[in-house]
Amino acid sequence: MGKPPVIILGMHRSGTSVVARLLEFLGLFTGYSRESNSESTFFLRLNEWIMSESNASWDNPYCFRFINSHFITHIVPLLHNMLCGTGRSEFLGPGREDEYADIRDLDIPWGWKDPRNIFTFEIWKELFPEARVLHVYRNPVDVAASLRNREKRRQLIINRIVNEHGVEELLRRRLKIQTSVRTENIEEGIKLWREYLAQAVHISEHYTGPFLHVQYEELLSDPGNVLRSMAGFSGLTPDEGRYLEAEQMLDSRRRYAFIDDPLLVSLHESLTEDYLVRKFGYADVALA
Repeated sequence: MGKPPVIILGMHRSGTSVVARLLEFLGLFTGYSRESNSESTFFLRLNEWIMSESNASWDNPYCFRFINSHFITHIVPLLHNMLCGTGRSEFLGPGREDEYADIRDLDIPWGWKDPRNIFTFEIWKELFPEARVLHVYRNPVDVAASLRNREKRRQLIINRIVNEHGVEELLRRRLKIQTSVRTENIEEGIKLWREYLAQAVHISEHYTGPFLHVQYEELLSDPGNVLRSMAGFSGLTPDEGRYLEAEQMLDSRRRYAFIDDPLLVSLHESLTEDYLVRKFGYADVALA
């Protein structure tokens, strides 16, 4: 067996993409084929399949809490076959199949990022019992607002395509009309944030392997120390120059983006007594 993976988990728009890109820049192999959010297409498809088998999805994970031993017993061998099957080249890259008969044979620091990991980790830990789990989190208002804004941008794109090419173009290109109907509602985005954070707490309290919480806002305010903490946790040893370059990739203005919007500030203030908001350090954010 090779090195255990770094499994990066967290919610959409929580900073997981930023963390994945930084770790990749510092030396972590996150897959040959990746989509725009730094997600390995190989593990993304598997995670989508795992969740769909329980009638769940990233924005509606409720049903996944009901998976049982029957579910796990049958799905784990199928995933094992995928890790050592011909499709592994999608993750390893062309020509690497001969070097690694199984993705688990990778002997370099490696891992993958996908928000769905926070739920599907219950499955992946059966295949990677020594995985290093890195959880990225961000304040609920910025997460929910970002998800809502993404949906609004999606609607503009879909409207333009329909106006220019007709509604049939959506069918021809197999385009979703919306990525997530639920998260267009900012209150539902807050509820979803709670579901993700509650699951992260569950993992951190029950998983006996290496686990690291990373607060996105702390990464932006103290990048030097947080980058070194993440790199060390991930088994990376970049030189000092690489760290300095990675720091330049961050935009500290995104630390608490919501403070410029009075309505979002009001929403934040309404959440200060929430248990998870307090537990993860967001109840007493200085807004001035």
